[in-house]
Amino acid sequence: MRQVPLLILLIAFSVSCSNSNDIYKQTLLDYLQIENELKTDLKIKIFLLDVLPDITVADSIKMLQEQYQNEKREKIDSAKKNISHWENTIEKQMKKDNDLIVRALVPGSQERLREAKTELEKAEQWDPDYLNRYNGRSPSEILAKKINASFSFQNPTLTVRQEISAVFVLSPDGRNCYKMVNRESFPYQISLSI
Repeated sequence: MRQVPLLILLIAFSVSCSNSNDIYKQTLLDYLQIENELKTDLKIKIFLLDVLPDITVADSIKMLQEQYQNEKREKIDSAKKNISHWENTIEKQMKKDNDLIVRALVPGSQERLREAKTELEKAEQWDPDYLNRYNGRSPSEILAKKINASFSFQNPTLTVRQEISAVFVLSPDGRNCYKMVNRESFPYQISLSI
């Protein structure tokens, strides 16, 4: 008697997984075969459909933080390089024997040095708007689904069947495809940005 509820739960889970895979499969077929509302029959056969971990708000925040750290480091390094350049330039100009050259060149170089120091201060305090993109949202909120798929297709103008594996980024409900990654062998679709 205790096995009956377990069996019902197992069947329900199996049906829901199958239903999700059917939705993903249809989404991929539509994405690959429909462009500008025109459908091309590429005789696609999907032989592997593997659901990868979802892309969540936490994943996106982590990626944005890494991007921010890299951009900030580049801005600071660039500003420090400019400061060093203008300090060396001023030092060389001050060593010149000709007082007229020193008086003519040094003030301009000192102004550039002040500008470079200001840029360094701005870079150190830089806080881009994109870091606040997910304020107030749950870190576990699903932004997109990732599907690994292997499929074969046949270009209508060729007789050769081609195979490709790619990762697809789908909407959280799985009904829209945002983009296809590793698509160099499949030139029929323009990727969309999320």
